[in-house]
Amino acid sequence: MTKNTPLLSSRPPSESMALFLLLISAMLFSLMGIFLKRASNDTSSSSSTSSNNKIPSTELVFIRAMFQGSLTLIGLFFLEPINEAQGKQTQQQQIIIMTTLDQQKQKQTNKNVKLIRYPYGGTPHAQKIVLLRGFLGGLGFVCYFYSIKTLPLGDAVTLFSLYPIITLFLARIFLKELFTVQKIMAAVASVIGAILITKPTFIFGNDGVDEEQQAVGQHFHIGHLTALIGSFFGASVITMIRIAGKSGVHTFQLLISWATFGVLSSVIFGFLWSDTYGNGMDGDWNLHIFSFNENRETCIDILFMVVLGSMAHLLFNFAGKYAPASLGSIARSSDILFAYIFQVVIFHQVPTIGTFIGSFLILISIASIALLKVRQNQDQRNQNEKET
Repeated sequence: MTKNTPLLSSRPPSESMALFLLLISAMLFSLMGIFLKRASNDTSSSSSTSSNNKIPSTELVFIRAMFQGSLTLIGLFFLEPINEAQGKQTQQQQIIIMTTLDQQKQKQTNKNVKLIRYPYGGTPHAQKIVLLRGFLGGLGFVCYFYSIKTLPLGDAVTLFSLYPIITLFLARIFLKELFTVQKIMAAVASVIGAILITKPTFIFGNDGVDEEQQAVGQHFHIGHLTALIGSFFGASVITMIRIAGKSGVHTFQLLISWATFGVLSSVIFGFLWSDTYGNGMDGDWNLHIFSFNENRETCIDILFMVVLGSMAHLLFNFAGKYAPASLGSIARSSDILFAYIFQVVIFHQVPTIGTFIGSFLILISIASIALLKVRQNQDQRNQNEKET
């Protein structure tokens, strides 16, 4: 099974293929964002239509994490570790076991070892990486969902789109990836393109943004702060996933770590931000949304959100292990371009000169990293030919 399935294969993809998979992941994330925004704006049919009765962002994170975590657990029960970081026993460990077990029992023990035995990594070093990735990712998703709910979509997306620039610095510090003019220009072009497409209110004003989209409540400025913090978490996660890839950690171990901290952080912040027990930043959870007869559209939106989000997250964590963090963050940020395309095609949004320019800038940033990889691959081939 693991040998024939690309995502589960022990043979890593090339960096170019990893960047391509990150583009597919970005497209799926942008589709998820459409249903996330729809779900976060839905209200239970049994409640009033005020914004305070909308589905809390922490509840959406909880649903998302529980769905992905359940699927990941199933995978952990069937998949086997292939290296020490994933939990495979070393030769020395096998010798120690052989002194206490007869040969037949030893073969059976090796055969039955699955990833579920080491869900967060097989070594202390791997466990630190996996748990830190889950911690940062869980908090980052709470920030992302909360910002999407409380801010105009353009504001939230623009602030989150800063992470390619942040990733350049983190990748330089922790991964020793080189700064290049091409990388810097691609990251800056991606951010400027995002600004022109999303038209954040803190730059372009509130013209054309209705009261529902503005979400100007008492937590409006907190939404901007959580978006900035989430952008830093996003850059940190991309960096940690790349470190995990270099350490040999399994993709499903990264996924279960995120699901664990996603559930924990959503429950904790759901309590702290609730109307009943906390400061009212996010509202009380409403279990009535799961009544399909009463809230059919909401249930469908949530279903698409968790399915598309889980698919995108699988590709993101898998491909992110093999792509350079600085280039991977730029490829991942293309979700803004995909979201705009979907708005034009599906929702018939009328393009403007600014959005055309923004789309062109993002395309340039994507093309630049593609050309960079082509040049690097060519240099590597030339070097191999000289050595032979």
